[in-house]
Amino acid sequence: MMYSATELALLPAADALAIPVGNAGNVTAYRKGFDEWGGAMPRLFGFQAAGAAPLVLGHPVENPETVASAIRIGNPARWEEAMDAVTSSRGRIAAVDDEQILSAYKLLASGEGVFCEPSSAASVAGVSKAAEAGDVDPDALVVCVLTGNGLKDPTTAERVPELRRIVGFRNILIHGYAQVDDELVWEALTTRVASLRSVV
Repeated sequence: MMYSATELALLPAADALAIPVGNAGNVTAYRKGFDEWGGAMPRLFGFQAAGAAPLVLGHPVENPETVASAIRIGNPARWEEAMDAVTSSRGRIAAVDDEQILSAYKLLASGEGVFCEPSSAASVAGVSKAAEAGDVDPDALVVCVLTGNGLKDPTTAERVPELRRIVGFRNILIHGYAQVDDELVWEALTTRVASLRSVV
């Protein structure tokens, strides 16, 4: 993953790299990739969900709770390596709450057309929070890693009105039926057909 991204010439120019952190494998892998690559390492920012933030708290969380299921980890496997990765890059580990994660989740879908799982949105939520606090230079190039597709967690999307259409399409494609409002599915289908006709 590291080398294919650098080939795009985006990571070498990045001032900071923001990564969701659960077991902390991704942040340690990126650090290793930068070390092996030999180029300049951006600041590594790791973001945990507030209800599952052992690295931020400094101790394991016995019953982690968050909407971000992929980072709902109370005792990361790569604890020491992750802390070393962020401190050696002058980065940090911070926490974002579920409201901030869901806000970024909706923003990515509605504003950017990116349907990621809530855990992935933690990186965007974290950068937004850091920028508001003045912890990120407004002119910095920050790359946010989105680690998972939104269909990994369709249950959360079903509860978010802005994303229910996407889940409806998933159910039609996979199961042959929709678990969402029929009117929403019909509206989405007719809109899609209309947009295809305009291209042809």
